[in-house]
Order: sequence, then C-alpha cells, then structure tokens
Amino acid sequence: TLAGSLHLWALIEGTHVISLMLFAGTILMVDLRMLGVAFRDVPYSTLNNKVLPLTIAGFILATVTGVLLFFSNPVHYYHSVFFRAKILFLLVAAVNIFWFHFRVQKNMAAWDARPSPPPLVKLAAGVSIASWILVILFGRLTALTFFECENMPRGTFGYVFAECEPVMRAVEE
Repeated sequence: TLAGSLHLWALIEGTHVISLMLFAGTILMVDLRMLGVAFRDVPYSTLNNKVLPLTIAGFILATVTGVLLFFSNPVHYYHSVFFRAKILFLLVAAVNIFWFHFRVQKNMAAWDARPSPPPLVKLAAGVSIASWILVILFGRLTALTFFECENMPRGTFGYVFAECEPVMRAVEE
C-alpha cells in the first residue's frame, strides 16, 4: 500500500529527510564542539544538554519513517548494496556512540570546558561525522538502480555483497 501511494510515500520520505536534517544537524554541532572547531567558549555538557532533546526527537522520527520506508519494499532494500553499506555505517555510528558514552565521556569533567578536547574525544567526533555522512550518502544512493541485482554482472563484489544469486535464480525460474 505504501509503495503504491504517491502522496503517503512522499509524506513519509519527506519527513524522513527532515528528521535526518534535525538529527544529523544537532550531532554535527556537538561533534564540531568535540573537535574544538566550533562553540569553543561553550562547555561540551552545556551544548550537549541543549541539543540532546532535539537529537533524540530527530532520531526517533528518522527511525520510525526509515522502518516504514524499508517495509514498503523490504526485498529491494535487503538486496541493495547501498542499503547494506548504510546499515554497516549505522552500526559503526552506534558502536562509536556507545564507546564514547561508556568510555570517553567518563572523564568529561577534565575536558568539558576546554576549548580543545583531548585526542580520544576528537577521534570519537571524527568517526561520528564520517559515519553519519556515509549513512546519509549511502541512504541517498539507495534510490539508484544501477547496483540492483538485475543490473550487476554475476560474480562482482556488489553482486555477491547484495546476495543476488537467490534473487536471480527466482527471476530465471
């Protein structure tokens, strides 16, 4: 129903994009502070506490709309090289978040108000920025069709990575 509905699909996809902007924008602000590039006069904890509710709202909305979009055509997304890369970098981002919050942030009192945080904080921020950029990039590339199973030569990396063999066998039968 969702895939066949022009207006419902557009509404959900538009909401997904806007929620990603909210989510990624607030994360970028905090990461730039952690890198010591922006908001140097604002303690990390102050900035984080101000934008965290917006980050959480953006994350919840992006997750709900993303799941709805996935279930509109799950077989297509499951076998998409770009979607798999997006999920891979989502996992990288999640591991980075947990590593930061349970390891690096423990000694926040020592670096919270410093204009330039320590190297581990900067590393976490760099991994965060890179992984979220890649999540968004691969999410956008998911709409492209030249890496769909029907369009890839057998035996190539993309063909194997997307597990195209069962799909192509089913198409041939």
